[in-house]
Amino acid sequence: MEWIQQAVCRQVDPDLFVGDCHSNELRHREKRAIKICLTCPVIDECRAYAFGLARQSPIFGVWGGMKAVDINKQARHPARKRVA
Repeated sequence: MEWIQQAVCRQVDPDLFVGDCHSNELRHREKRAIKICLTCPVIDECRAYAFGLARQSPIFGVWGGMKAVDINKQARHPARKRVA
């Protein structure tokens, strides 16, 4: 996973992405983490990795600019392909 070496999150406190907080602090922390993710050159790789993890078991924190709750939900219930 060479992409991890390029991740912007490696330059900040990891608790911003996975730290334990009260709900108001959590929302603020998630917003800050997502802003950082949106500047990252490997956001797609990170998100894909998180979806792979979430298919096996629930994840926590912010990954690839998404909250874990959203990743877990989508990993469990992927969008069905529509037939034209």
